[in-house]
Amino acid sequence: MFLCDYHTHTRFSFDGDPAATHDAMCRRALEVGLTDIAFTDHCDINGEVEKLYDFPFDPDASWNAMMEVKEKYKGRLNVVCGILNIVFIAIQNSLFKF
Repeated sequence: MFLCDYHTHTRFSFDGDPAATHDAMCRRALEVGLTDIAFTDHCDINGEVEKLYDFPFDPDASWNAMMEVKEKYKGRLNVVCGILNIVFIAIQNSLFKF
């Protein structure tokens, strides 16, 4: 059976729990029987540029944490590296007007 969660946020996301380390999430994934997990931390263009969040994304630290768990859980859990990039477009008070 194939069980996965392909939308998770770690402590590297502005909305992630500080205790949500990559390793802790992998351990929990195995406890609940997942075969795959994808880390999709936020890297919102608008958030970074417009300083909407007081939480800058650290791509190097996030990548290193993903690579560590990918190796540590190899053969037991498929760790997929992703990123959630959202760009909000608002032109003349109309969302998605092109």
